[in-house]
Amino acid sequence: MMISKNRLNFLKNNNFHNLAIFSIFLIFFSIFYYMSISKINNFSVTFYDTGYYANILQNDLVKDKIFLSTHLSFILIPLSYLLKIFPGNILYQLIIIQIICGLIPIFFLKKNYFLIFSYILCPLVCFNLLPNFHIDIFAIPLIWFLLKSNDEHNFKKFLIFSIILISIKFIFSLIIFGIVLFNYFENKKFKINKYYSYVISILFLYFLIVLYYYFSFETIGDELLSFKTELSTHKLLAIKFIDIFLLFLVCFGYFLFLPILKSKHFLIIIPLFFVYSISPNNLNLIKFYYHYTIPLIPVIFYSINNSLNKSNFNNFNLFGKIKNFKISKKFFLINFLIFNTLFSPSPFSLIFWKDYNYFYSKNNYKIIKENIQTHKNVNEKLNLLNNKKNIVIENNLIFKNLFEHNIKVFPDIIFETKDLKKEADFIFLRMKGPYFLSDQICLDDDMKCQNTKFKNLYNENLDKLANYEIFFKDKNIKVLKKKY
Repeated sequence: MMISKNRLNFLKNNNFHNLAIFSIFLIFFSIFYYMSISKINNFSVTFYDTGYYANILQNDLVKDKIFLSTHLSFILIPLSYLLKIFPGNILYQLIIIQIICGLIPIFFLKKNYFLIFSYILCPLVCFNLLPNFHIDIFAIPLIWFLLKSNDEHNFKKFLIFSIILISIKFIFSLIIFGIVLFNYFENKKFKINKYYSYVISILFLYFLIVLYYYFSFETIGDELLSFKTELSTHKLLAIKFIDIFLLFLVCFGYFLFLPILKSKHFLIIIPLFFVYSISPNNLNLIKFYYHYTIPLIPVIFYSINNSLNKSNFNNFNLFGKIKNFKISKKFFLINFLIFNTLFSPSPFSLIFWKDYNYFYSKNNYKIIKENIQTHKNVNEKLNLLNNKKNIVIENNLIFKNLFEHNIKVFPDIIFETKDLKKEADFIFLRMKGPYFLSDQICLDDDMKCQNTKFKNLYNENLDKLANYEIFFKDKNIKVLKKKY
């Protein structure tokens, strides 16, 4: 059978585009991988949450931690089996998984290189492709598949992807409710398909399980009362308003508010956006640079991908009715670069060059032989330990050979017990850089902690360590060993 010339050209062009997109994927995978490994080597990756997940996955504690985990992440079970099939450095494995999940959408952006470029530059994407690792990252491909199955009216796939999505975190069920909301306004009439009924029933049942195992109505009442008290001072309200405004700006201003003006897909994230906004105690939920923004990424780009094509970005009429008001592709490109510079941790950004954020400064990506040697020496020491130990670490001191042991973060209740069996066998303390108490950091512009109250609290916890002696010490780290 002869293949027509047009068909042959199509195949050649298609193969070229596939190769080009895969090459783009490999290039940016390599960049983010290098940056991630560098952050580990330079002590700017923390136990919360990278070390936490590494510890329970390496230590085979997944089944014990499912209901103790804040988010009831059932997806950790199949993830643990996957990592057993492909054993290796748990830190590197989690980094690879995070970057792959984060970059998957570039294969779905209709071979539109402009959209692919916009995805790579997006501040939300940049923040979430660098450590710390968060289980939320699985939501990027899953929500994309969920939206696609909804558009295709493939309700069986919709049901399957919904179940997998809520296995990551229950709060992602709000995305599913958002899709139902979108369908109502998009179709102008509301039809409850039987599969939607299944999904809603599963969500309700799962909600009851969450309430039974994790929450109490007394706790919820206390949080709401606390929220009411804080709001009465207007201080919290002002902070929330600024953070909500910035989140809204970064999410939608990046595309000049096209997801709102030209598509109804933005309705999908309204339930999640609303819950984030009224959250009583966790202000981090509405900060654009935290991982809580992950489920917003696929919704925004799916909306753009399905509402626009290449021609839309050339002399695009943003407001429709104003015929003479056209926006060219160059204007969009300039806007992408501005947002990347102001709001992302990329090498083009102010955060990268100005050094005002410890975790995303350019110093984290330098090859520092002294730091690499510290990792080598500590991993060798850990390798010599005969059995599982109780180890307490400062939040940013994670090493690849650490996670088969029982890990706590300094300071911990482990110091407040008289039961020697629960005391730490080893304590890892940082010799320079920021002070860490649990997940709280004290660091000023001169890379030193000037907060007297914080330093005093830190020193008070050090005073509890009279029963420990120096096991290992260099310019970066001090390891204390319990005197038996």
